[in-house]
Amino acid sequence: MQTSKVFETLKYDVLEGGVVHVRFNRPRTFNSMTNQFFSELTEFFSRFVYTLGDVRAIALTGEGKHFSSGLDLKEAAQLFTPNDEKDQGRKGIALYEHIRFIQKSLTAIEKCKVPVVAGIHGYCLGAGIDLITCCDIRFCEEQAQFSIKEIDLGIVADVGTLQRLPHIVGNDSLMRELAYTGKTFGAKEAKELGLVSKICKDKKELEESVIAMAKVIAEKSPVVVWGIKKVLNKNRKSNVKEGLDYVAMANMSLLSSTDVMEAVTAGMSKTKAMFPKL
Repeated sequence: MQTSKVFETLKYDVLEGGVVHVRFNRPRTFNSMTNQFFSELTEFFSRFVYTLGDVRAIALTGEGKHFSSGLDLKEAAQLFTPNDEKDQGRKGIALYEHIRFIQKSLTAIEKCKVPVVAGIHGYCLGAGIDLITCCDIRFCEEQAQFSIKEIDLGIVADVGTLQRLPHIVGNDSLMRELAYTGKTFGAKEAKELGLVSKICKDKKELEESVIAMAKVIAEKSPVVVWGIKKVLNKNRKSNVKEGLDYVAMANMSLLSSTDVMEAVTAGMSKTKAMFPKL
């Protein structure tokens, strides 16, 4: 039975033919990702989507000028603020649990029983890359810009990019180059990498194309589509699962470095310069 619910960080429309169009809804912050966003993402893809009737495919896009500017740095900075009430061990455990919380949120997209088709416009930075690697199919518009930005924040990317992107791009040298440098790359390079499979001329065409692809998938046997997704995910499941836990364990110590707080502060300054209205 179809139901309704109001999410603050997400919008959704139930379309004909078993398609749901989901949009990130934090345009004023260029869809930066907060704890509330991650909680609502988990709820939507793990539970709520299954209350919307015979859903067969999901189209995923972002409101506003950019798909996502990545992790909300103002909120993230609080994780690295010294807290004399906690010893180093307890801080490490808290960081580990927080990392796993975010990992599980994004993994909910990957584990969703129906395919998710993402449409990327504007910037897709840091955690935005983590998120789209969880999707089944990715399109982008001509002006899209991508970056594995965590290196510039003094962080080992820890919520999926380093585990999933190598399975997607198939170029270990280039994958390492992007992760080590954090350099920005555009739509053409993203397609050459295999990160996206289609480039659209603008956001309007992008949304139309993403929804059209979702509708094509929705016309197929949902049982067969489910089986295909299960088999494809199984091919990389064990490596991704082990890798996510490994990096969470590593970062429970690494994120206590003073380098991180300094880099996050610098990153916030750069973000303000990049997004002056943020």
